[in-house]
Amino acid sequence: FTEAHQLLHFTSSVPSGDSGTHHTQREKMYERVVFGWSAATQEVLDEGMQRGFEVVGRKVSRWPRLVMATSVAVALLSGLGLLRATVESDDDKLYVPRGSEAVEQGEWVEKTFDVLQSSNHTKSISLYCVSARHSTKNVLDDREGMLALFDISATIFRSKGSGCTLSDYAHQNDFGNQLTQSAMQFWNNSKDSFLADPDWRRTLADRPLTLYGMSHTHGHEKPYAQRASLASVLGKAVLEDEERPSSAEDDQKDDEAYDAAADAGTAVVTVTVAARAEAFQAKYWYNGDLPDECTRAADEAVEKASPVNGALHCYLHSHTSYRDAVLEAISHDLILVVASVLILVLFATACFANQRDLRRGTKGWLLGPAALFGVSLALATTFGLWMFGGGYFHSLMGAAIFMVLGLGVDDAFVIVDALDLVWADAETKGTLPLDLGDDSAVGSIVGDALRQAGASILVTSATDGFAFAACALTTNIPALRSFCGVAALAVFFDFLFQITWFVGAVALETQRRLGVARRERLLSLLESEADSLVSLSHVGLLAASGYASSLVPSNDGYSSETKDAGTAARVAAYTPPPPHHSSGSSGSSSGSSATQNGGSSAE
Repeated sequence: FTEAHQLLHFTSSVPSGDSGTHHTQREKMYERVVFGWSAATQEVLDEGMQRGFEVVGRKVSRWPRLVMATSVAVALLSGLGLLRATVESDDDKLYVPRGSEAVEQGEWVEKTFDVLQSSNHTKSISLYCVSARHSTKNVLDDREGMLALFDISATIFRSKGSGCTLSDYAHQNDFGNQLTQSAMQFWNNSKDSFLADPDWRRTLADRPLTLYGMSHTHGHEKPYAQRASLASVLGKAVLEDEERPSSAEDDQKDDEAYDAAADAGTAVVTVTVAARAEAFQAKYWYNGDLPDECTRAADEAVEKASPVNGALHCYLHSHTSYRDAVLEAISHDLILVVASVLILVLFATACFANQRDLRRGTKGWLLGPAALFGVSLALATTFGLWMFGGGYFHSLMGAAIFMVLGLGVDDAFVIVDALDLVWADAETKGTLPLDLGDDSAVGSIVGDALRQAGASILVTSATDGFAFAACALTTNIPALRSFCGVAALAVFFDFLFQITWFVGAVALETQRRLGVARRERLLSLLESEADSLVSLSHVGLLAASGYASSLVPSNDGYSSETKDAGTAARVAAYTPPPPHHSSGSSGSSSGSSATQNGGSSAE
């Protein structure tokens, strides 16, 4: 205020036309005023913040067990929302903005047309097979590849999950046959028909019409459909032409060139066959209400049967494959989370445990598990409330768990470090409250520690929380919005449980340390008193031995210097006898009588 008043007075006293030294001096005065106000404001804010955290530390230290129990209760109640936990793996829902035109049109279609309800949707299962033989990668090298394809398809149809089979939910065409698309459909999915076909490679190349494909009659007697693409059932198929002697089937052809060759006795035909392919693909269609358990049972059956007949390696891909992959990834990450927590517990315990406590074998290791348990409470509360509000879990949220683990342990380190500094400072200055009747000692120490550490953990938590919150409010990508929202909540609850649950644990640890320090002080006092009693017993023994008269003033003509010298010599030469009950008693009585005879009290 003085600086501001001087600036105003100086500005009003400077002539209007003067702009030299006075202008520079005025600018310096203005800078001092602004800097002074900024420093004063910051000091007031810092003092208010520190005072607030000190009050929190004292309040928590007054009822630490109650605060910790309340924290656990809040986390448990919030964690009930985890009962509604859902995992989202649909890329459209995760990465397509909710306000986009495509999403709005899709929602309108689902609400408007009953044909698109979930019970009428069509689900598909795809089977992929490659050669399992080292000698060849060609699945059409012989009949064994096709026979293995028939066998694994039969295994899929027979697989049961939760009392149901895939055949119970088969999607059928107009002929009552299950819709399929595979190399087997050219024999109408009949293994016997395939075995009876001597020229099966030519059948594959010709791709005859089938009653098991996407065929519809539309009022006609014959299927009104196109031939299936060979590339849709055989991977990288290669067709080759072969010249063969004519057969009875070929003789029925009305071909002038063939007739001329036949008359000349050189009748041959050129046929196209499927010579090579790298893989089989088979696709099956089912009703939309096909349970996930059935597809998972089929997947397990295929995995168990592979390699099929030693000829094919097969795997199944269905509507549950992505979801199962996400769940497997989440399970893997959960194992890493548990391992990380255990490592952090050991590390924090080793750092938090007081070295003197380790030598004494006392319980200084409890702060490490308490810090990690506080982080667990924050995560349970965060995800419980998130799921209760209709949120879902996806793979990105695993990063939030690791982030909060690091942030929570970092806050705990700051608090414990401040506690150690306050404790060491009090020991150095001799102000450690060791009086047995001082009930506010714990609150004083923890309050001072939180006064130093509170601002640090508040600033780090606030900056992280606001950053994630800003991202959640601005991004259009649902997956990123949900991740940032969960991260912001986790940072907030981590800070809340650090200043409640963990500060309560710190208060209990401080109470334990004070108890140890007070016992040490009491033992030290008792040892001092014991030394004093031993010294008094030595005086009694000296008196009993006739030296007491030299320890008290008398008027026998000797100077005080002579008496003191003689006393010092006799005391130095005297060795007290070992403690014994009888001699101690007699010595005590003799000392008593000698004192009485001397006319003064040796005690």
